[in-house]
Amino acid sequence: MNHNDKDLLQKVPAVTPPFDSDTEAPEQKPLYVNECIYTKATLLEMIRKIRPTWFSVLMIVFEVLFVLTIIVFFLAGPDTYASGIQLILLLAVMLFLQFGVPRLQAARTEKQAITLYHSPSQVETSFYEEQVVSYNKNSGAKATVTYAQIVKVFRSKNLYLLKIKPQMYILLEKNHFLEGNAETFETFLRTKLSGEKIKL
Repeated sequence: MNHNDKDLLQKVPAVTPPFDSDTEAPEQKPLYVNECIYTKATLLEMIRKIRPTWFSVLMIVFEVLFVLTIIVFFLAGPDTYASGIQLILLLAVMLFLQFGVPRLQAARTEKQAITLYHSPSQVETSFYEEQVVSYNKNSGAKATVTYAQIVKVFRSKNLYLLKIKPQMYILLEKNHFLEGNAETFETFLRTKLSGEKIKL
């Protein structure tokens, strides 16, 4: 594996391992080609989508409980103000974990690419009959996966996310297919992947 391959598939910051592939791109014309620019907004959408639902629900439940408890403490009078202030600080920390950290992760990843290549990562992903080839236009790195290696496919507002292994994803912009389109692409995926892998 070329050591630059780790720059190809966009990372969930600090936790995504490099991806291994030595397969060359096939010579036939791709059926679908998608270009995705890994901007801060794109990365943030990815992070929010892959975050476990239970985490978001748990955070909301605790935040609501904290707000209600804070109100009770302040209504109870000055003797409980100190406890109310402590809960406000804890609530601020929880809100930062839920909303602030993903933004920092997305901004940091975008900044790393701009520092190295003077622009956000631009990845072109081509879909052939037997395999998928992703090419990072910034670094020149290329990686190939078979459809059997795709673990799951998710859909968010603007993206398709192809999960390759834990914490590793190929991102596709719905509105940026250079060959094919989003509507027929979903049908194509269903012919290549088993039903339990598709979360569209």
